[in-house]
Amino acid sequence: MYLIDEFPDDIAKLPFQFYFDNLFTTVALMIELHKRGFQATGTVRKNYFPKEHNFSADESIKKKPRGYFESEIYEVERANILYSKWKDSGVVSVASTLHNVEPTTMVKRWSSNERQKISVRLPNLINMYARTTGTWEAVTY
Repeated sequence: MYLIDEFPDDIAKLPFQFYFDNLFTTVALMIELHKRGFQATGTVRKNYFPKEHNFSADESIKKKPRGYFESEIYEVERANILYSKWKDSGVVSVASTLHNVEPTTMVKRWSSNERQKISVRLPNLINMYARTTGTWEAVTY
């Protein structure tokens, strides 16, 4: 927040979108950014999900087919935060005040079991996080 506070007024009015990893992603940060007119997306540690969530446990999601996902929107202090869990080679958890699940995209991902690339459904918020942060490059078709 200190960095944002240092922005000159003409820069602070621009529609910034912030992306960060699970070290920084908290509900409090996302709410504060939203109050200031900024949007954010970040990976989330599983203990940072809302207490009242209806998500399956990661162990249960790991048993689902690759590309499976669950999502829920929570309104917190007038900020809509979308939480999503997606099954890739592991469980990827993301929260966003900017992106939605739709449109989903079909991507090619390497499967160790099948020793080839397979088609996997990818929610938009995870696709945008991965592309923006350079986590991996989704190959759409």
